[in-house]
Amino acid sequence: MNFNLISPEGNGYEYTIRFKEPIDIEPQSQITLNWAEITRGGKIVLKNDANISVTIKAEDCFPSKVPTGGGPFANNLPLNGQETNTAVVKAGTYTFSEFAVVIDDAMAAIINLVGADENNNNLQYYQVTDSSSLVKPTDNNFRMGYELGQEYHAQNVGNSHQTFNPTGSPQANALFTNGSALIKTGGAVTTFDSFSSDFNKHYFHYQFKTDNVANFQDENYIYLRSQTKVGSGTGAGIQQGSIIFGLYSKEYAQGVGAAPDANRTAAGLGNGIDTDSNGFPKNFINVVQEKYSGDIIIQQATSAGGIRIEEFNSIGTHLGDMQEIYRVPVRQFFAEGTTPAYSFQTYIDSEADPAYKTRPKIYYRLLTNLSTGAPGDNSAMTIIFDSKDIGCFLPFDLLKHGAANGAGLDYDNNAVDVNSQIPFNVCLYADTATEGWRVCRFKSFQKEINSTNFATFPQTIINKYTITLDAELQKAIGFVSASLHPNAVLDMIVNDTLPQSVENIVVVTSDLDINWRRDNYSIFIDLPISAFKNVSSSQQGGFRKTILANLPSPFSTGVVIEPVTRDNQSVISTYQPYQPITNDLANNKINVNSLRIKIMDMKTESLSTELIGSILNFTIHKPK
Repeated sequence: MNFNLISPEGNGYEYTIRFKEPIDIEPQSQITLNWAEITRGGKIVLKNDANISVTIKAEDCFPSKVPTGGGPFANNLPLNGQETNTAVVKAGTYTFSEFAVVIDDAMAAIINLVGADENNNNLQYYQVTDSSSLVKPTDNNFRMGYELGQEYHAQNVGNSHQTFNPTGSPQANALFTNGSALIKTGGAVTTFDSFSSDFNKHYFHYQFKTDNVANFQDENYIYLRSQTKVGSGTGAGIQQGSIIFGLYSKEYAQGVGAAPDANRTAAGLGNGIDTDSNGFPKNFINVVQEKYSGDIIIQQATSAGGIRIEEFNSIGTHLGDMQEIYRVPVRQFFAEGTTPAYSFQTYIDSEADPAYKTRPKIYYRLLTNLSTGAPGDNSAMTIIFDSKDIGCFLPFDLLKHGAANGAGLDYDNNAVDVNSQIPFNVCLYADTATEGWRVCRFKSFQKEINSTNFATFPQTIINKYTITLDAELQKAIGFVSASLHPNAVLDMIVNDTLPQSVENIVVVTSDLDINWRRDNYSIFIDLPISAFKNVSSSQQGGFRKTILANLPSPFSTGVVIEPVTRDNQSVISTYQPYQPITNDLANNKINVNSLRIKIMDMKTESLSTELIGSILNFTIHKPK
């Protein structure tokens, strides 16, 4: 007798087929599977509750110590005082998009420290909102870590740039009318004795380059616009002197390092300006814009002993003369009568040397920015200078120090030293009265996000974190653990593409529709078959079982049925044994009105609920 049993729609794993008339099966018959067709839905199945963990070590944080107490300072463990935080993913059957949401929620719970006091969360800068996603499903894969660090939800302002605000910070000969960042007033003629600073906000300097200039608002650009226009005349509103944007450090001014120089700009948070032998203010980087007939000049600091900044071993190295590394005419980028505007950015980039993943060089670039500011408008953005092109950079040792290094900077020394791991502030300068900077906005990092507990729960930049999956999630997602770097703005708009330079650093990609192709199945039928097998959890549990056939990896050769949407995808596979699979029925003559089918995972013998359809063709032979 031949049987062709078709499962009900949507349930291919457990069903009973009833016959219109009784079926007589002779004693000692045999049963042979001819072929089986099984259909799997585009679903992910977790047989048991699963765990996902995130680990952030103190050595991978900025700052790596907690800036409180009298020392030695404790390690900064931002996951609620521990290295690892874990979330549970409940057992169940999920569509592709449902699974992405579940994993996303688990990651968000870990980073947001659900249940912890919000003010005691060191990772408020990475908090996940309803509009962001740490897991990005696409047509072909599943990306984890996708937006961690992208939106920077600091101070509840989303990813907006904050306006330079000198209130309460050191300044000299500076006027701030109509919201201007700096207008020189008083002081000497053609002398850089006018400056303003914003020491309340640090610049977010630690971001991977993505070339996403079309959406510069999302990245860590510092936007600058001059107070005056450029031109060949000398009339009102035409720039006659020079203005400077400087990348400086509040902690350097406070005296980080051994025997700090009392002449540092804003030394002891005073209002003094420290200039070099050529009259330029001492900063780590200067962008100098002269008048229309002059140049745009890029300068880097050297040490008091003449060492280039690339060789500095701490943020506490005493600054000497500014070294000019690039010069280009103003008129090459700005037409007469225009108001110069710029975007400045520090960035990390991929390198041939894998050390960039743990001790990256910090490059920087300057662009014109005469765009309207609307998202996607980069029509007037042109690169003026990129330090990587000439091998100039800020060294990692400005951020990450070892005890008793060359500059004497020991992280168990004082809180200023600890805080110097997030080092950069913006300073603005002008040498001519009524000139300066009209606008300055930048992606900021406000260490004092909650002034009542900052010393105990410091806001933290993550250099590296590790995702670890337990065995249950490994089967679904396809990897054990991955170490990622979170600070990048990724393009989710244009064809879901990722910048190649950061794809394997900030995101782990898994092909979910591949991992389950290795699954094996056992077909059970309620007939007296003598077959034996165990389960993977027990080597000694080989009991007699009513197994019609075992199907090894049937979906490894399955055909994908194109879906209407990703969640409706299904895969169909026809299994036809190379040699007949025949089992003896240890039976007396029996009469059946129905046959019950169960298809189970071969290793665990749990129901294969991911199967949405099955057809079984088998023959029951009379005894010979």
